[in-house]
Amino acid sequence: MKSLFVGNMSFQTSESELRELFAPFGQVTRVHL
Repeated sequence: MKSLFVGNMSFQTSESELRELFAPFGQVTRVHL
């Protein structure tokens, strides 16, 4: 499993938005906001 830190996001960013954004790059197994 790989981890990725993404900073400088809006406080309104949702888990589903992040999953949709990163889906083209592989399976997203966990999102921690």
